[in-house]
Amino acid sequence: MPSLDEAYLQNKDDGLQVLLVNLQEKSTEASSFVEHFNYKSTVLLDSEGEVAKKFHIMGIPTSLLLDRSGKIVFRSNGSVNWKSAKMETLLDQLLEER
Repeated sequence: MPSLDEAYLQNKDDGLQVLLVNLQEKSTEASSFVEHFNYKSTVLLDSEGEVAKKFHIMGIPTSLLLDRSGKIVFRSNGSVNWKSAKMETLLDQLLEER
């Protein structure tokens, strides 16, 4: 997640939005985690697991990348190196779309 937060900070002015979804934990636990790592991305609580159901999330972490129309263009079950050339290229392509 640190590389995702870094990608967010580098690209937020170009329109990148990052939502971290905390699944079925108490808000105090989620807040402590975010504060401990000093994440700047928005954190949402999915206390009932509705987001997980809607997007068919089976494990944590799962990363979804959506284009501007809301279509899922990338999905990964497991960690992602958001600083890799592949991910930087994909982000650049998506951010160039209008």
